[in-house]
Amino acid sequence: MKPRTFPFDQQECTFEFGSWSMHGLQVDIKPRGGDEPIPFKFAESYQPNPEFDLVEVRTAAVDGFYDCCPEPYPIIKYKFRMRRHSETYNYGLVVPMILTTLAGFLAFVANPQSGERISLGITCLLTSAAIYIVAFEVLPKTGNMTIISMLHVISFSFSWATLAVSVLSVSLYGVKTSTGVMSEHELVSAFVKADHDHSGVLDKKEVEEAVKKLGLPSAKFFKLRKKLESLHGQSITLPVWYDLVGDIYQTDGLAAYHSPIIGLMLAPFVKLERKRRKDFVLRRVQAAIDRKDVSSDAETLMLSSPGLRRRVVPADPGTEAGGDDEEAQEAPSGGGASLGANVRLEDLVTEHELSDSSEIVARRVAGYLDLGAMIALPLCYMIVVIVYFDRFGAMMAEEEFENTKVVHVAPEDF
Repeated sequence: MKPRTFPFDQQECTFEFGSWSMHGLQVDIKPRGGDEPIPFKFAESYQPNPEFDLVEVRTAAVDGFYDCCPEPYPIIKYKFRMRRHSETYNYGLVVPMILTTLAGFLAFVANPQSGERISLGITCLLTSAAIYIVAFEVLPKTGNMTIISMLHVISFSFSWATLAVSVLSVSLYGVKTSTGVMSEHELVSAFVKADHDHSGVLDKKEVEEAVKKLGLPSAKFFKLRKKLESLHGQSITLPVWYDLVGDIYQTDGLAAYHSPIIGLMLAPFVKLERKRRKDFVLRRVQAAIDRKDVSSDAETLMLSSPGLRRRVVPADPGTEAGGDDEEAQEAPSGGGASLGANVRLEDLVTEHELSDSSEIVARRVAGYLDLGAMIALPLCYMIVVIVYFDRFGAMMAEEEFENTKVVHVAPEDF
């Protein structure tokens, strides 16, 4: 029996019919029909098998010899080739298993916050398993893989992948904004409050004062001190302070990410988003300077950065500016070129609040993950199924059975 191509298989049954009481000189047995295929004449008592079609009957006449007797004994060999009816298995097993797997891909359309995505994935897994349990009752009990078995493995694997992506996407949507002990906004504001001389940079004394006022834990405090010492007394500009905030800022840890795996996965994306926000803030500052925004508030920010252009501020509202492109004054030691422009802190945060980006980054990653999975998984599944079934396309596309052919062949061709 060859069950590998089940349910599109064709089985062959061979048996021999001969005389054992009379030898060939007493009786001669010949197969009915000639060498050309002829329609098989069914006997009135023949009952067609509901599961197989008898496609072909091959016969061959041979003479057998036994040790006891010198006379030949005629033998007729029959080989029945039967084809299984596959329609029942197609509509009862193959199609439901494929449709169940495709239904699981609809999870990528559902909102991760609806709570039904994981339920849908588990339901599809259980349905695939239930279909295979039914199929197992009719599968030939052999050690070989069948088409149904391989289809189950393929479908179950893609259903599991769908469930895994759904769990990951729902977990990403569950990430919350990490507020920590102090927000990034408060830490950046500390730069403004520590810059008493409005020079745009923090000298060593101002940095120490700012750090002490933050009230950091001992571990964070010494870590920051070590970071500052590595700058060798260099004055701290806003871009440098912005980078230091990343070391000072304390997240809520598992309270925000609920899983260290999610935190590790998002770490590079959060870092990239923070860099993008930093560039955005600095561009907003430059735009504010270009618009000649002048603040009379007590809390103003004198910016210093080699990448920012200088803008001269008039002594009072009635005094004209000395020009847009005048040379900058001598920069403080270790700092960038002082801009001499008072920019309100609100210019930094009005449209782009300085807050933790974990939540928005997590949702963005989840969105791209869903989009990629929604396109890739169904496409790959259909390609794998089509390529696999294409190997058995000739069997699946057999013409409708009409009648059985009987062919008489030579013994060597049997």
